Amino acid sequence: MMQKQRFLIITIAVVILVSLTACGPSTSDVDWKETSFQNQQKEAISDVMAMQEAAWNEADIDQFMEGYWKSEKLRFSGSNLTYGWDNTKNNYKKSYPDNEAMGKLTFEIIEIELTSAESALLFGRYTLIRNLDKPTGLFTLAWRKIDGKWLITSDMTCG
Repeated sequence: MMQKQRFLIITIAVVILVSLTACGPSTSDVDWKETSFQNQQKEAISDVMAMQEAAWNEADIDQFMEGYWKSEKLRFSGSNLTYGWDNTKNNYKKSYPDNEAMGKLTFEIIEIELTSAESALLFGRYTLIRNLDKPTGLFTLAWRKIDGKWLITSDMTCG
């Protein structure tokens, strides 16, 4: 009788173990979901960049600024360091007063790295095509997902 009980206990344990393993997510499912999530976030960030490029090319700095965090903590560093959304917007409007100065902007996204579910870094290149010149340079953008929207919290542009 003791042998039958031991066999029954071992059989139940094996069935439970196999059931738990079969019902749980496989490693490939988890990897796929993480990759899918990451791709969705990177696509959302790319969409903001596309919106900014389109707004710039329509000479709409107000719309372009919608990609930035509306905070006094926003940081923009280029030739100078600027803090604040309003200050950044005012600098853009001073530096690019009309369509000719704004030219046509293109962004090349070189890399987007998600640093968490709600933060990312983007490394890219900009090119501005104008009648008299074609400035180009590199930029690094720090992003945060705030209230469900990806926004630039720090912009370091050089070129």
